[in-house]
Parts: sequence; C-alpha cells; structure tokens
Amino acid sequence: MITINLGFDKNPYANKKDIILFFSNNFIISEDTFNYKEVDANYIDPETKELVTYEITAVFNIHTKHQRDKEDVEYNIKQLCSIFNQDSIAYYSDILNIKNVVHNINYKKEKYIFNADYFKFN
Repeated sequence: MITINLGFDKNPYANKKDIILFFSNNFIISEDTFNYKEVDANYIDPETKELVTYEITAVFNIHTKHQRDKEDVEYNIKQLCSIFNQDSIAYYSDILNIKNVVHNINYKKEKYIFNADYFKFN
C-alpha cells in the first residue's frame, strides 16, 4: 500500500471522484483501504525556507498495479503531477520501504523534501 499526499492548490481536479479516476489508471484503488481524507496541511517552501501555513490536501491509499520497483512507482506519480498541475506529490509506503517527493517534469526550482508530518490527519 502507498499513501499519497496530493495538494489542492492549482489542482484542476481537486475532488475525490477525479482523484479516483486518474489514479486508478495506473494504480489500484480499493474501497477497503482507500481511506480518503481532506486535511489542512503546512509545508516548508523550498525556495524561501518559510512555513506555508495552509493548503488543503488529500491523503489517501493506493496499491501498485503493474509497478515492479520504486522507479516504476515514481514514473507513474510524475505523470500524475502533470495531470493534477502539481509541483510535486509526496508519498510513502511502509510495506515497500520507500518514501519520497516526486516532482513534476517541468519543475525546475529547489526540490521539496519528504516530511512524514504531511501525512498526519488534522
């Protein structure tokens, strides 16, 4: 299982129905484990190093479909960054022992750093 943190700022598909539609193209969405929640999130801007105080994000679980390794997972998430107009999408999986922030192919600024606090439900 992979837990995703998907921001809503600049996101043209910031609703549960669209998120399920687009993620289910490359990943498995299980009603039993999806655990979708919208939360208020804080994050640190990598350029200014300042705390950005508020962004609504969706935190939810997905499962791999055809991905065989971390590179496959990140390739699919990178595609979803473009679809959802996101600079980055953070994810982690205890089962797969991976955690990272995947950046949009067009994002050229300072990279975001993974922070497990982004996955805590407020």
